Amino acid sequence: MTFTSFFALVMGRGFGVRDRVILRDIFSYGDMGKLGSLILSILTVTFVFEAVGSILLYLQFLPHTKNTLAAAYSAIFHSVSAFCNAGFSLYSDSFTQYQSSLGINLTMSGLIIAGGLGFIVVVNLLRIVYSRLKGKREVLSLQSKLVLLVSGVLILLGTSLLYLAEMHEVARDLSLKDRILGAYFQAVTARTAGFNTLNIARLTIPSSFLLIMLMFIGASPGSTGGGIKTSTFAILIFTIKSLVKGKERVETFKRTIPKMVVYQALCVVILALGWIGISTLLLSFMEKAPFLDILFEDLSAFGTVGLSRGLTRHLSTAGRVIIILTMLVGRTGPLTLALAIGGKKAGELYEYPEEKIVIG
Repeated sequence: MTFTSFFALVMGRGFGVRDRVILRDIFSYGDMGKLGSLILSILTVTFVFEAVGSILLYLQFLPHTKNTLAAAYSAIFHSVSAFCNAGFSLYSDSFTQYQSSLGINLTMSGLIIAGGLGFIVVVNLLRIVYSRLKGKREVLSLQSKLVLLVSGVLILLGTSLLYLAEMHEVARDLSLKDRILGAYFQAVTARTAGFNTLNIARLTIPSSFLLIMLMFIGASPGSTGGGIKTSTFAILIFTIKSLVKGKERVETFKRTIPKMVVYQALCVVILALGWIGISTLLLSFMEKAPFLDILFEDLSAFGTVGLSRGLTRHLSTAGRVIIILTMLVGRTGPLTLALAIGGKKAGELYEYPEEKIVIG
């Protein structure tokens, strides 16, 4: 979509109002007037990150492969795969063979995080840095604050819990540094990318459920990842906080979240849970496998992650179809699909009287 939009700009076609509305929704960007500059920024940021990542990975792959061409190819492939949160690897064991390499782990995780934050947040951060260098002051948008807050908490909490859960299990034979590095890498990649340095099939039940929760939340709006998205999760948490405090408005960072946005966030979560419940139930009927493996497989598909406890290769044809549909729902968004199926928005020409209902 980004490249199509770019060629439309280059050929002088431009965007109509309808095109701008569609692109605004796809890129999760509010200002329709700046979509052209946003698309150019996205292409520039993508090229720079992937180029820098390729160089860093090449320098670290070369001593292992002893082959310049093979190291360059592997570096470019994995840099693009990591930044795009694709999770595809040229190695049969993903990155297990490099679980002790600090440089490779940090480079890959850095690319995954940058790609998973969403282009809007990355561009916002780069513009802030640029404005500070010019002596100007540009602030973080509310979306950037929420995405960075949730992403940071999930990485820190995920790393800590994975370390505690696996220090005497899968990671018991690793050094302290490799245990921490392995927990950190899996906490990062579980939400978006799907690479692994630990044996996923051997993870404990607590670790597997932790990864399931991370995969359910997923990446951020405007990124290439799936899941309900970090901003949706943030709005859900702040909505609960407001209700507990007896507030009618959802507020955070001295800003009020519009009610329609709150409704949309709640709809996304409810529709996502509904789809996961139905698809997991269907898979349980079709596949002869432990429930944890089925649930893990389904959530991995919903988050477009790609991690598996070994069930993927044994799925039936019907099971694969369900997984494919789940990936589509997770990547496109359950609310987006529901709105597309539901048709045009109905006009509200009247309003019924309110009546309270007992909850709980």
